[in-house]
Amino acid sequence: MFDRLRRYLALWLTVCCLSAGFISPRIALGEADGRRVNRALLIGIDDFVSHPSSYPSSTNNVFAMQEALQASSVPFAAIMIPAAPVTDTQVLTELIRSTFGAADADDVNYLYISTHGEYDPASGTDAALLLSDGVTEGRLSPKALQSAFDGVAGKKVLLLDACYSGAFIGKGMRTQPEDVCFLGDDFKVLTSSGAMEESWYWSAAQDTETLEQQSQQGAFYFTQMLSQSLNPRYGSA
Repeated sequence: MFDRLRRYLALWLTVCCLSAGFISPRIALGEADGRRVNRALLIGIDDFVSHPSSYPSSTNNVFAMQEALQASSVPFAAIMIPAAPVTDTQVLTELIRSTFGAADADDVNYLYISTHGEYDPASGTDAALLLSDGVTEGRLSPKALQSAFDGVAGKKVLLLDACYSGAFIGKGMRTQPEDVCFLGDDFKVLTSSGAMEESWYWSAAQDTETLEQQSQQGAFYFTQMLSQSLNPRYGSA
């Protein structure tokens, strides 16, 4: 009885607020407003527990993508880079929902991740992207990444630069998984490799460069080509 009373009271308050103009019908109903808003979350992982460091390659990838998006002819309302390394699925989910939580059906949400990936069906290793700070390391599965966007409206554009990342969308696999993620029209996913392929990066040699030079050298080849193709600075004159 009390639960029913609370529901009636909540409905009555919503109707009153709508009538008084305190809540717009668009927000209350979750409808599109006819205006596209772009938002981006850029994540680079360089330090790992189970793999060698890729520094400064993922860090530079993030900065290259940031520069490309900032130069976009279609402006971005937000381009977010986490202040601290992302080490588990819960932290990533919170970042996704805080960055894209205000999106409506007209908006486009871009998630970029540069990291190591894992997938080895022969040994029973499921597809995963590694989230780590060099001390703590977590594994992000396709299903967990899809679930992180639950409740986020609009298009979701995922750019995954990692070895074996094609396994996240069932591409290049010897056998298809029972459940393939990201099949809805609201998801668009681009990966740097197929399920059985590695994705390559380069970084400065420590014995030949100064620390300052090292911090400026290194990238993943996929992101390097992607960011340069998007950035008008690298276009023909």
